[in-house]
Amino acid sequence: MLRATKTAAAIVAMAATLTSAATLPRAAASAQKLLVAVPGGQILTYDFDGAKFTLASNYTEPGTAASWMVPNGANDRLYAVNENGNDTRSFDFANKAILAGAKPVVASGAPGVVSLCFNTDKTRLLGGSYTDGSIDVWDSSAKDGTLKLIKTLKTKGPLGPDQKFHRAHDVQLDPTGQFFAVTDLGGDQVVLVDARADKYEILGTPVGTGTKSGPRHGKFIAAGTGKEATHYVVVTELSNELILYSLKYTSAGIEFTLADRQTTLQGGEKPIGPEDAAAGEVQVLDGRDIYASNRRTGLPTGDSIVHFQVGEDGKLAFKQLVHSGGSYPRHFSFSADGSVMFVANQGPAENNPSVDSAVAAFARCTGSGKLSDKPFASLKYEAVAWPDATVATGGPQFVLPV
Repeated sequence: MLRATKTAAAIVAMAATLTSAATLPRAAASAQKLLVAVPGGQILTYDFDGAKFTLASNYTEPGTAASWMVPNGANDRLYAVNENGNDTRSFDFANKAILAGAKPVVASGAPGVVSLCFNTDKTRLLGGSYTDGSIDVWDSSAKDGTLKLIKTLKTKGPLGPDQKFHRAHDVQLDPTGQFFAVTDLGGDQVVLVDARADKYEILGTPVGTGTKSGPRHGKFIAAGTGKEATHYVVVTELSNELILYSLKYTSAGIEFTLADRQTTLQGGEKPIGPEDAAAGEVQVLDGRDIYASNRRTGLPTGDSIVHFQVGEDGKLAFKQLVHSGGSYPRHFSFSADGSVMFVANQGPAENNPSVDSAVAAFARCTGSGKLSDKPFASLKYEAVAWPDATVATGGPQFVLPV
């Protein structure tokens, strides 16, 4: 729904930018805030009114990189990684913004953490280190945001070809709250962490994803929160695939069975440098719709977002590919109602500087899962890229509605 103050002409103009299958964005009916992390130490907050982005706050801490953040409404804190160091930070987030001059609470742990995930009651926070593959387990129960390191887990096993370290790239809690899945890009594997009875131990045999696959991010798929997941999907950075596993819960943990694997490079597009392509993010909505990003394709149309669904046969069914509005879409996320997808493009299209949406908003049909062919709103690269950017990836690393 749109605001009543919109004129009929404005409604028609906005509708013309969307595919016939996509609904008008319901987020336009009310303002919302977006967190945007930019290299160079910036955490930006934007007000989005359904048509334009307005900068609301700019926190800058040179040398840091908050490439992953998670809010905790229980204590009005925001927790942010610093992938350039070994510190995890928490900020006062009562006003849904990090103001200039804010003083974070800082805790030292593993180096190069790039992902954070809470347990169900948010008393434990896990961080995955891309630098050495370790997994920090924090006590996050303090009201003032102070973190206390409980233990650091070490991923083990053979490394993938040309890999020098295990690399814990993503941490995800299963919907029952009993287990965390951690993608290990360096080991071509997914490891499970047992959170039952506050153990926080790595379980048995990891789940192999295939030689030279490079699992990056994953998601559990379930009918609802608290129910056992039926599937787990992982996107691979090196082989550019979505790998789908069916799941069975046992007293020992979760059994993963390969159900399907499909390339993310769909829709007839062929990267200019296929050896450089690197799939990035994966998100799941409605227990069925799977979205993944393709980076470094080198195409003049920019990089892309691919949409699959889990079919009744338990396989991955390709539905759609849309261009992301720029290049290097490292992260994307959805509005709370699932009607808008926000994409963080780190740069303009490599061979077409006019395709330069640093943050692009796509409408999503909540019935079919289809995305609008083009963004209905965007924030240009020049407005967001960090001031000292000298490379095409100086734009946003992360975007999150809050």
